[in-house]
Amino acid sequence: MLCRVEAFNVELCPVLRLGAITTAINLAIALVVKYHKLDW
Repeated sequence: MLCRVEAFNVELCPVLRLGAITTAINLAIALVVKYHKLDW
């Protein structure tokens, strides 16, 4: 059971990391767009 959970976590980790990176990039883009709109 534990081995299965660990294997599952190993498979899941890159996905979660990718999700976190994607979220961070989306937030950064949203902030840039927001500030550019304020500048205009």
